[in-house]
Amino acid sequence: MLSETKVDDTFPTSQFMIDGFSKPYRLDRCSNGGGILIYVRNDINSRLITKSKVSDKIECVFIEIILRKKKWLLCCSYNPQKGNITSHMQHLSQGLDRHLPNYDNVLILGDFNSEPNDSCLENFCQLYGFSNLVNEPTCFKSLENPSCIDLFLTNRPKCFLSTTTIETGISDFHKMVITVLKIFYKKQKPKVILFRSYKNFDHHRFKTDLNNELLSFDFDNGHFRDFKIIVLSILDKYAPVKKKYIRANNSSFMNKELRKAIMKRSKLKNLFIKQKTESNRIAYNKQRNLCVSLLRKSKKDYFGKLDNKIVSDSRTFWKSVSPLFSEKSFQKESISLFENGCYVCEDNEIAEIFNTFFSNIVKELDLIDIEGEIPNESNISDPILKIIDKYENHSSVLAIKKEFVDSNSSFSFNFVDKQKISKEITKLDNKKSCQEYDIPVKIIKDNIDVFSNFLYNHFNNSLFNSEFPSEFKKADVIPIFKKKDQSNKENYRPISILPNLSKVYERCIYDQIYKYFDKVFSPSQCGFRKRYSAQNCLLVMIENWHNSLDKGEYSGAVMTDLSKAFDCLSHDLLIAKLSAYGFDYQSLKFIHSYLHNRKQRTKVNYSYSPYTKIDFGVPQGSILGPLLFNIYICDIFYIKLKCDVVSYADDTTPYTSNIFLEEVLGDLQNDTNNLFEWFSANHMKANADKCHLLVSCKQQVSANINGFSLCSTNEEKLLGVKLNGSLSFDNHVSTLCKKASQKLHALGRITNYMDLQKRKSLMNAFIISQFNYCPLVWMFHSRKLNNRINKIHERALRLVYKDNSLSYEDLLIKDNAVTIHQRNLQVLAIEIYKVINNIAPLIMNNLFKMKEPSYNFRSDSCQFVRYNNRTTRYGIESIQHLGPIIWHMVPQNMKDCGSLFVFKKLIKSWVPEKCPCKLCKNYVANLGFI
Repeated sequence: MLSETKVDDTFPTSQFMIDGFSKPYRLDRCSNGGGILIYVRNDINSRLITKSKVSDKIECVFIEIILRKKKWLLCCSYNPQKGNITSHMQHLSQGLDRHLPNYDNVLILGDFNSEPNDSCLENFCQLYGFSNLVNEPTCFKSLENPSCIDLFLTNRPKCFLSTTTIETGISDFHKMVITVLKIFYKKQKPKVILFRSYKNFDHHRFKTDLNNELLSFDFDNGHFRDFKIIVLSILDKYAPVKKKYIRANNSSFMNKELRKAIMKRSKLKNLFIKQKTESNRIAYNKQRNLCVSLLRKSKKDYFGKLDNKIVSDSRTFWKSVSPLFSEKSFQKESISLFENGCYVCEDNEIAEIFNTFFSNIVKELDLIDIEGEIPNESNISDPILKIIDKYENHSSVLAIKKEFVDSNSSFSFNFVDKQKISKEITKLDNKKSCQEYDIPVKIIKDNIDVFSNFLYNHFNNSLFNSEFPSEFKKADVIPIFKKKDQSNKENYRPISILPNLSKVYERCIYDQIYKYFDKVFSPSQCGFRKRYSAQNCLLVMIENWHNSLDKGEYSGAVMTDLSKAFDCLSHDLLIAKLSAYGFDYQSLKFIHSYLHNRKQRTKVNYSYSPYTKIDFGVPQGSILGPLLFNIYICDIFYIKLKCDVVSYADDTTPYTSNIFLEEVLGDLQNDTNNLFEWFSANHMKANADKCHLLVSCKQQVSANINGFSLCSTNEEKLLGVKLNGSLSFDNHVSTLCKKASQKLHALGRITNYMDLQKRKSLMNAFIISQFNYCPLVWMFHSRKLNNRINKIHERALRLVYKDNSLSYEDLLIKDNAVTIHQRNLQVLAIEIYKVINNIAPLIMNNLFKMKEPSYNFRSDSCQFVRYNNRTTRYGIESIQHLGPIIWHMVPQNMKDCGSLFVFKKLIKSWVPEKCPCKLCKNYVANLGFI
């Protein structure tokens, strides 16, 4: 079914719907407020070909749709003014001339602002052989003379039937235009689910049989493969793997009684359509009302039994409740790729395409030959010594040897005890995805004595032999969609699913390496580190900008972009760097064994590709991978730069300030080029054309980055936060409010099925949480936005407590909560507590510098170095200025508590009063803020 409507005549936006909603294609609004928004059902193969605007008035969007292996060219067009009809037809002709040679079937939907008998439109239809399907009036601005200006043009008129217009009540003047394409669309296949049935599981008998089978097993020298076979053979006996099929559009709350009632309703409806008698009408209406009643009851029963832990889990929650919200929330289960000019829909073919792509990512990036870049003519046969010799003169290795403070220290792995193994087993998460036919986490935890005994011997033997088990180096890769076109394989990220027991191994390795490197990492390296967060990374840079702007200086930053950073990591170069950091031979050999000869296969639903060998990179989804990546890029901070640098994972951002704009641009240009040289020397692909330059000046400036002229932009997103040169976060906060408001509508549709506790969990998990990410970064926003945030919070509380009589302040008391801004002040107090008690990241000590304890201060705020601020916007409204003041307001009993856990618990009950920031001050007309 195809339809077209205008949702609002004040700001006319044409919406085109193709058999339901899911996949949106959108063109930005014209200057007159109009726009195009197209929805295509998610399981229909479609892709955007082109979208364009002409003179900021005319819009055209071309989409390819595949139906029963036939390609259709769908064009959605919008002409806001009747006088533009000639230009509109010319632009439409240009697009058709470009795309028509590839398509036999064409359909054009749009608001042409032209009658079908208009000479220009008639000439256009005659030229391309199009026929108009719409013969009824669609626009009723003039009730005496309605017009037909919303048209469907096609070269296949016999493929359509029942084209008509209907009144929807959405628009004041326009009717919805609907047509039906005569084509059978293949029904979705049922979902196949494999699961272990624990219905008749007997834990005592299982454990008895397991112990009996393992009596003859050699725990000291036995292989994991043999151990796994024994465990799974017994497990299959007591908890066999079963398969079940469910409907593709099955709802989680659907039960047998409701399903039968719906089937009976459909039969009575068909009977009433054939024989429209009074008895058939009464029987159908009675059954329809029964279905409505059963549906409400099944929803209440389902959500009433939902565990609060499940409700708080976003992924599980949305999968459970999305059918209740709207058809737009349908989540696509299958993947279709556009490859070599055609769509591929079979799971096994898609799995092989993804596996080939993921395995050859590094080769496609056109990097320097990693293996042959550094010549080596030595006759060393040992692979570890050969790698060390090969990279002996590498720039990073030389820098590490020169700058590494503890150059005399060395690292070697230590054997672990059973207590450590048992502790790591208890940390395994039952809800995490696992490989098919792997030993379930539930069985591992329930038999922790058996598995800890095996892993204790197996892990220590592996360390002794410096060989990581090959069974733990096989990964199942799941392609996870990131953004943009879902049919493009490049828009998917490979996430590795590893054996459950390998996570215990990696955690034991991780703890030992991290303890050694925690003192090596730069304070500005914030990614994948304990106690460090994206907020720390952003705060340091933004507060530096505040200081410089307060002094009247210019500030600037370059946000670098790396392609497939985790996949480009060179195994051999990492070994050479670890050697420079003091790893002994046996440790290097063990890490070399962990990295080399890894294999992966790609999984799409229940189809698998063959295994392929991985020569570069670290597994995304592993425990050890992020730490090894941090070690790999750690020496980037040894480069002599004029700019400061902050890093979070693969986002490396140099920033600087100066009274002269030319100096800022020059330093950024030179230092970024130096960073690009480091990326190239370390086999990483940096894209100069995808980097972003942000400068605190109104005019547009540019810098030469790696031979590419990089122009400054007004606003960019860094680590999920929208930044601009003036440090105004209004756009970012507006986006947060928009997201929270959307979730608020969803909350309102489901609250009737849940009790109070679950409604509170939903509010905190999906609405209040929108404002939890990096709150100290954007907390200095406008009062207008603060009022909007409070209004969203108030609406959420009214939905939770179903009370429209209480005020916002009374609702906060009832919920034992504070406003979002007051909660942000509590977060700021927590950061100060960390600094004072030396448990904050070192990078935060530069923000809140402590005075020497040579005096007895009357005020706690005097413990910190105070700065003379020149401006309100950049000086007084900064974290450095506000932090000590907020700390002085915190009650003394909270300051004196002995642990961070207790302080966080107590601070939730503290309501900040008389805060000096502009959001807390009262505004009096003609007087200002007081």
